[in-house]
Amino acid sequence: MSRFNEEITKQDKITNENVKKAMLISMKRVGKPVFSAATILSASFAAMMLSGILSLLQIGAWIIIGLTLYTIILLPVFIPAVATLLGENNWWPFNLISKK
Repeated sequence: MSRFNEEITKQDKITNENVKKAMLISMKRVGKPVFSAATILSASFAAMMLSGILSLLQIGAWIIIGLTLYTIILLPVFIPAVATLLGENNWWPFNLISKK
């Protein structure tokens, strides 16, 4: 969201089209590092699952499932959709963007 905030403040006027454009640019820049970090973290927990201890198997499996859902559904679909729908009200309690 901070990358999105940087991109939206570069726009002259906050319109629905500018919000979509800023969200697309910010998702392109943030997607690769987040996907890489999730892959590395999943591999670490998958290695922990090899121990054969039931609690470690369960913890590793749930963390891998959670990271997969985060990187496939939540980050690329849900967060941009909500931010686009909310538009300028996305930062409601704090108004982090400057009104132009």
